[in-house]
Amino acid sequence: MTAVVVLLTVTAPAATAAGATGACAGSNGVTVVVDSRPLGGGITIRCAEGSPSTGIDALRRAGFTVRGTVRFPGFVCRIDDAPGSDPCLDTAPADAFWSYWHASRGGSWTYSDTGAAERTPPSGSVEGWVFSDGSGQPPGIAPPARPTPTTTVAPPPAAVAGATTVAPPTTRPQPAPGPVPPTVLAVPSGSEVSRPATEPAPVPDTTGAGQGAAAPVVGATDAGEIQIDPSDVGTVDPGAATSNGTDDERTDLLAAATPDGPDSGSPIATVFGAVIVAAVATTAFITYRRRRASTEPR
Repeated sequence: MTAVVVLLTVTAPAATAAGATGACAGSNGVTVVVDSRPLGGGITIRCAEGSPSTGIDALRRAGFTVRGTVRFPGFVCRIDDAPGSDPCLDTAPADAFWSYWHASRGGSWTYSDTGAAERTPPSGSVEGWVFSDGSGQPPGIAPPARPTPTTTVAPPPAAVAGATTVAPPTTRPQPAPGPVPPTVLAVPSGSEVSRPATEPAPVPDTTGAGQGAAAPVVGATDAGEIQIDPSDVGTVDPGAATSNGTDDERTDLLAAATPDGPDSGSPIATVFGAVIVAAVATTAFITYRRRRASTEPR
């Protein structure tokens, strides 16, 4: 009765959880490869997640069912009930058993000289099983390669509508020019600097003292006699005047000699008129003296 209980305990398959199909995606877990082609099956690859403690634990974590023999429970007799013809009472013959292999990701298979119940597979490694006919062939597939690191590229920021990117200036702005210092002229010692006139020159009076005004060259004494410079008048022809002259004639001559026109107020016209007046006055004076001399008794 006790033997039957032990037999049931050994032969009863342990409950297993379904592992992920395919090799482990990351560096954690153990990838398990089972090649059952010699038994008419195929090659199955699954991932034993976590950290399996033994090779048999890795098989079960990957979702495979495992059965040992009655005499040696640590010896794997069936995987997923294959081969079904083996009663699993003792170890299998040398030409019909499950051979145990291991490898690193992307490496090559190595036959394990340690039983699956005693070996702890490293995290990220590969466990391999193939039903052998004694030829010593590894599983019919190379160990899966190392997973490619996934690089997540952050998407570019969304463009803001209406935003305009302004390029930085390539040249530095020039500083604003400062005030220009005053220019200082050096003057030798002892030199005199002429200053511009601040008052305009006096303008001569062109209006005159009135028509017929006497020029400065003609003067008068207190006795009423006219002083004339003979060099300014010239020689007077005695025949130019007659004894028949009258005061009215002298007046007409004075009126004719007096300048009257647009240029009468200019200095030149005034001087010219004064000269004419002086000449007429001289002629009248000479005539007067002659008439008086002719009337005086000799």
